[in-house]
Amino acid sequence: MEASGTSTPRTMPTGCIANARQGVLSLPAIKVVQNNGDRLVYRLPQCDIYWALTEKAGEAVQSLPCQHACLSALETLFAQLDIPAEIEMEAQLPQAGYCQFAATSA
Repeated sequence: MEASGTSTPRTMPTGCIANARQGVLSLPAIKVVQNNGDRLVYRLPQCDIYWALTEKAGEAVQSLPCQHACLSALETLFAQLDIPAEIEMEAQLPQAGYCQFAATSA
């Protein structure tokens, strides 16, 4: 709270996520769907890990084993920043054409 009694808007750490993702994947950018003090939602329109796994393993990748790496990375980021949040995957590449992740303040 500021002295005037109004709260200062804050946003979730999208820059950290974008930088971390670019260290692993060749992504031009993540698409931020929502970002405020309560919720961060972003999309990955392409995923080099998914496509590499699909190329090597074919249909077995439809279960999206790579989602655990993305979810763990997001959970680790929020834990390291000491921001309590519930992390979830809202959409998956095989069905939606993109992966979508959400972090909601706990």
